[in-house]
This record gives sequence, structure tokens and C-alpha cells, in this order.
Amino acid sequence: MDAGSLDLVDQHDRALKLALERALVIDALREIGEAHVGLVEQFEADAALERNIGSGDQQPRLIGLVGRHRDAGAVIAEPVRPRRNGQRSAFSNLVRTEAKLLIREVVPLLWGVGFPMVLLAIMGAFSHGADKALGGFSLVASYEPILIAFTMATFALQGLPTVLAGYRERGILRRLNATPVGAGRLLGAQLTVNITIALLATAGILIVGYAAFDVALPKQPAGFLLTLLLTAAGMLTLGLVVAALARNGRVAGAVGTMLFLPLMFFAGLWIPRSMMPAGLLRISDDTPLGASVAALQDTMSGQWPSASGLAILAAYAVAFGAVAWRFFRWE
Repeated sequence: MDAGSLDLVDQHDRALKLALERALVIDALREIGEAHVGLVEQFEADAALERNIGSGDQQPRLIGLVGRHRDAGAVIAEPVRPRRNGQRSAFSNLVRTEAKLLIREVVPLLWGVGFPMVLLAIMGAFSHGADKALGGFSLVASYEPILIAFTMATFALQGLPTVLAGYRERGILRRLNATPVGAGRLLGAQLTVNITIALLATAGILIVGYAAFDVALPKQPAGFLLTLLLTAAGMLTLGLVVAALARNGRVAGAVGTMLFLPLMFFAGLWIPRSMMPAGLLRISDDTPLGASVAALQDTMSGQWPSASGLAILAAYAVAFGAVAWRFFRWE
């Protein structure tokens, strides 16, 4: 076999491999849901490679055909040249798709965004100025940090683990991990969507509190932002731990709720931290959301968060992240 023939065979093998990889991507993405149709169509458009091979008068054309059944018929994908920045495009499409899927689920948005707004309005209606029993804050001002923690915990513990464990249960993570897209991008898209929604809800709480109830914005914005990011990191990594250890989506949802309730108790949702007995307050200080609420309240009054509080938040984020890294599995 001459060099030209060997080159032709080599290009044929590469084209066929690329086509099969893209077919796996298409197959896996279809499993995620109807909202992924746009992303699937993009991969179908890129699903094969068509090249001119040879030179001079001999220019045979190689078309790798990949077929798979969809509905009642068969789809033939013709590989074309891969697009530039394909990985970046795949990630942005995954982010948009996961956002659409979240928006379509009305209940999580009502619970994670709507409920804190309603509770803020109720607290505002019964708020009558600064109260010494609440640490010098008004009722509505004392609950703003608690509601911010509520939003963070809702999406991190009740949303993220359920979705990821469900994807793993259905084999989506395993199948994507065997493709050029990689399951890591889907994981990154989930984290991006959840933290974005939580930050937008936080901004909404601050704006409504300021505009409707005259609650001052954080007087130490840098400390507030740092605390917010550390809280998000701690809660999201805890959510990844739940997703890593839960066998399926139902178990992940149940475990997330079991963690959510005591964490919110120590954050002061039922008993404000300023009214807690000394022993209970010490426990609250050492929990992720208790430390977060204390630090957020400090920033609202113009103080920099305590070093011990920030250290606790950072330690939880690192510890939960290490556990999630150790035990998270794609199948």
C-alpha cells in the first residue's frame, strides 16, 4: 500500500472517530430534556466531517455517515469541519439550557425567590423601627441577611443535588463524560445557573428592602460581597457532597431538605440570633449559615466581618469541596 493510500485510510479513521464522538454527544444531550433541542441541533449540524482528499485530478470525497434511529426514522449525520471555539459555545449553550429548565420549574423559583420576598414584605409590615432585642436592627433589617442565606441554601441544597443526582441516575453524566463535551461542563453550567439566580435574588431582597422599607444597603460592600461569595461557595460545595453521596434524585432532595432545616434554624429563621440563648448562639456561630448571617449583619452596620466568621465560612467551603471532589462520581 503506497503512502497516498495510507494517508487516505488515516483520514478516514479520524473522520469516522469524530463522527461517532459527535453522535454520542447528540445522544446524551437528547436525554437531558426538550429544552436541549437547540444544543442538539448545533451538534447535529457539526456532526460529521466532509473533506477533499488527494490532489491533482484525483480528489475523492470522504463522507463519514453516522446513523441513529430517532422516532420512526433514521437520522444520517454528515460530519463537517468542527467550529472554532466549540467548547466555549457548548458551555454557553449548556448554561442557557439549564437556565431554561430551571425557569420552567415554577415551584423552586417560588420557594427560592418568591417566598423570601413575601416574608420580607410581612416583616416590613410589622417592623416599627430599631429594636434593642434585635441588636439595634429593625425587624425587617434583621431578617434581610437571614433571607439571603435562605435563598443561597435553597438553590444549593434543594435544587443542585436533585438535578445532578437525577442526571447521574439516568446515565446522562456518564454518557456526556465519554464525549468531547464532557460532563464537567454540565456540572459547571449547573453551578453557574444556581449561583446566578441566588445572586439575583439577593439583589432583589436588598432593593426591595431599601425601596419599600427604608432598610439601608450594606455599609461595608466589600465585606458583604466577600461574605456572600464564601457563603455561596460553602453551600454549593455542600450541595455537591449531597449529589455525590445520594443514590438518586429523590434521595438527594430528601437529604438536602434534612440539611436545609437545621441550618436555617441556626441562621435565625425561627429565632433571631440576637434572641438565642448563649449556648445556642455559640453553636450558631460555628455553623455555615449562622456564621454567614452574623458576618452579613456586621457588614450592614458598617463593620468588617470578624476574622473568625470568615475563617469558618472558608473552612466549610474547602472541607465540603474536598469531600465532593473525593466522592463525586459520574455514574
